[in-house]
Amino acid sequence: MNKVYISDKSIKEVAVKTVEKIEASKWRPDLIIAVTRGGLIPAGYISYFLDVSNVDTVKLQTYEGETQTLKQINEQEYQLQADLQKIIKKWKPTNILIVDDLIDTCFTLSTVDTILLAVQNYFKMIGEKIDFDWKFAVLYSNSNKELLNKDVYYGEEKPEGWLVFPWDERN
Repeated sequence: MNKVYISDKSIKEVAVKTVEKIEASKWRPDLIIAVTRGGLIPAGYISYFLDVSNVDTVKLQTYEGETQTLKQINEQEYQLQADLQKIIKKWKPTNILIVDDLIDTCFTLSTVDTILLAVQNYFKMIGEKIDFDWKFAVLYSNSNKELLNKDVYYGEEKPEGWLVFPWDERN
């Protein structure tokens, strides 16, 4: 498999491009949620550049090494829904920005999208007055972003191949 090595410098540059697109849209998040682990560092950059200090994390692991793993996704979805309910109840956000490193198959973010819709419906069903919207931000995206029902801000088109980020390797 063709590997594309991404430098620390590139991460920062692409994060700036992503933030510029968010700012140009005039939409402003009041909560940033990083999808761990790939979204941690991009969410850090984006939160600083947008000056949004409300940051939280959720975990959804769909890759193991260089292969997509669909094992235990159902178990993860239940935990993801519980985590998102807790986060949203805690922060009571209006606009949530979900951050990950990239969109490849779009499986991770479409799962988060589906769960957020379920959480929104849950709060309506139980009479909680928590009304929120969400959008997505990634550093690199391919055409699969069209699978999402929400806006996706991204810095650059995803290069062909397996992206190797600085945090993927020690050397």
